[in-house]
Amino acid sequence: MGETSERLWAGLRLGIPYSIAAFLLGLSFGVLAEPVIGGTATIVMSAILFAGSSQFASTAVLAGGGGAAAAIIAGALLNARYLPMGIALAPSLRGGRLRRAATGQAMT
Repeated sequence: MGETSERLWAGLRLGIPYSIAAFLLGLSFGVLAEPVIGGTATIVMSAILFAGSSQFASTAVLAGGGGAAAAIIAGALLNARYLPMGIALAPSLRGGRLRRAATGQAMT
C-alpha cells in the first residue's frame, strides 16, 4: 500500500465513530418524523436540510400543530447560527472555492 492509501484508511478509521453517531441521529429522526410528515417527506427533509437540529425543530413544530411557515422559520433560525461560524472560519481556509466550501461543510 502506498502512503496515500494508508492515510485514506487511517482517515476512514477515524471517521467511524462519527458515522455511527450520524447513523443514530438519522435513525432517531426517521422514527420521530415519519408518523408526523410521512416517509417521503422525511427522506426529502433529510436530503435538503443542513442540520439535524433544524430537522427536529421543524418536526416538533409540525407535531405540535404549527404550520409549515413556523416549521420553516424554526429550521432557518437554527441554521442561521452557521453564518457567524462560517465567517469566523473563512480566513483560515486554503485552496479554491470548491475546497473551501467542502472544508466549511465538514467543519460545521
